[in-house]
Amino acid sequence: MKNSITALAVMIFVSFMLAGTSAVAASGEVVGTMEAYLVSRSASGQEQFSPAKRVTPGGVIEYRVTYKNETQKSLSEFVINGKVPTNTVFVDDQSRTTQGAVLEADVAELGWVSLPAFRDVKRDDGSVQRVRVAPNEYGAVRWRLKKAIDPGSQVTAIYRVSVNK
Repeated sequence: MKNSITALAVMIFVSFMLAGTSAVAASGEVVGTMEAYLVSRSASGQEQFSPAKRVTPGGVIEYRVTYKNETQKSLSEFVINGKVPTNTVFVDDQSRTTQGAVLEADVAELGWVSLPAFRDVKRDDGSVQRVRVAPNEYGAVRWRLKKAIDPGSQVTAIYRVSVNK
């Protein structure tokens, strides 16, 4: 029963995220779209992608967030945000953008931190140990672009989450 509830919650979240994220814009706007794909493997081990209409525990969803600059000026200091849905875990080594960016995660007691994220943990003997923050602690991720998005250009950020079992 718990697996069914988890899968249902993630399916609802995927539907919610996809609703309203694809926009048709008038000239002079920034157009954003988000697509969600279920990642699977063929018999030969090749990755395959299909629209994420239904997902089960243990499944992997790939989100593709694209922004197109339809204005007449370059957009600097642009940030792309991506939510890590409840009952999922960010897949640490599968995120990328089509241009250089600093990847950060929102961690409850730390706020936005560059990845890989670390926290200082005080040990029983009073010393402090630097410990890597686990991806299951990320509430969201974002990419701070290193260069501007020129007029007519677009940028895509891609990330994956695994559905909890």
